[in-house]
Amino acid sequence: MVSRDVRILGEKWGNELKTRSMTRLDSCSNPGICELMKIGTQIGWDINAGRVSLACGEKSCSALEPMALKLAVYKSLVNNPYVNLAVEEWLFREKPKETSLFLWRNCPTIVIGKHQNAWKEINIPKMEQEKVLLSRRYSGGGAVFQDLGNTNYTFVSPAKEYDKHKNNRIVIRMLRSFGLEAVASGRNDILIDGKKISGVAFQRSPQAIIQHGTLLLNVNLGRLSTLLCPDKAKLLSKGVASVASRVANISSLVPRGVAAPDHERVCAALHKAFDEEYGQHRRTPCRDLGLKDLAALPAIARSARQLGSWDWIYGKSPAHKHAVSNRFPWGSVEFHFDCIGGRISECPQSGASGASTGLAMFSDSLQPAVMDAIRLALSPGTPFTAQAVRDALGQVARRLEAAPLSGNDKEECLRQVADISSWLPEALNAYN
Repeated sequence: MVSRDVRILGEKWGNELKTRSMTRLDSCSNPGICELMKIGTQIGWDINAGRVSLACGEKSCSALEPMALKLAVYKSLVNNPYVNLAVEEWLFREKPKETSLFLWRNCPTIVIGKHQNAWKEINIPKMEQEKVLLSRRYSGGGAVFQDLGNTNYTFVSPAKEYDKHKNNRIVIRMLRSFGLEAVASGRNDILIDGKKISGVAFQRSPQAIIQHGTLLLNVNLGRLSTLLCPDKAKLLSKGVASVASRVANISSLVPRGVAAPDHERVCAALHKAFDEEYGQHRRTPCRDLGLKDLAALPAIARSARQLGSWDWIYGKSPAHKHAVSNRFPWGSVEFHFDCIGGRISECPQSGASGASTGLAMFSDSLQPAVMDAIRLALSPGTPFTAQAVRDALGQVARRLEAAPLSGNDKEECLRQVADISSWLPEALNAYN
């Protein structure tokens, strides 16, 4: 056990070194200082932006060397959002002692925050029609649209050394290299001339903190506005709605005569600004991550599978309600859904069906067998998606075909099921 007096003296000695900006002690024969240096290997002292490493030999003290932060830069060579978010998680979980910068971009993708409701945030039919991917990240914040005109940056820092303002300065320094003056503002946004060009979100653990953001270089803003602007509907949500912001592409804001920055130039400028902010005189090596590199890291593959699963993307949506209705020649119908985790819930609804389920149905149809069959098909746990509902209604038609009904009743039941089947799946997406 080290005595209290020795610890106090050690701290005093360390502070003196810091005051004198000393970084090396060539020799030492004082046993007291020698003991202090042994203690230093355990507790260390801050000098400037780094750490001091103290060591001692058996007979005399060795050199006193600064132990800088462990800096690392990574760049993804793939555009798959599930893989890139998995790399983030790998850095966060497996490299918490590194102060790292990760650079990446995605193919056309909507990325929602961890606690957002996918149905509330996104025009899902439009997204599927345009073959845009949907992903849910581990951090909070709002929904964003990304394509190859967007660059993502991620700072991963040990929790005790995290500095939000330092990270913002790196981005601002990078933008300044292209003749742009930016400021950090509001809900963790970065603005140029009052227009949002970058949004930031966070993820925290006791060991590390992620601060990541987007950079709108030349994003298809038309797509952004149509995919992230759902129509009004009877949807009540406990999720967090994205805040509408005035956004702009960086390419439209660069001064005349300055070439608009592309992904490669922005990555290089961020790398340089990262080194400058941390006082690096030599360039921190950048590790490029291609498919072969990532295939050698099983943790990334596992995480990517989870991030791309329906249960994570849709199943993590908060509880919400939805109601649709329609009038057919044979009568009217109403469907009221309670959903939890992206599926029809088991909470009781009061309705004509009498079901203890997250679905209540009302109709004046003269064929009650139709509504009874639909209730059984849309059972608790059914995914709240157009395709899942379409598949369930297909089962209803097959059951009624085999049911012991008279010819006219069977024909009428099948007609009503066909009408509902052509309407309901699309109606569930109508508010998007």
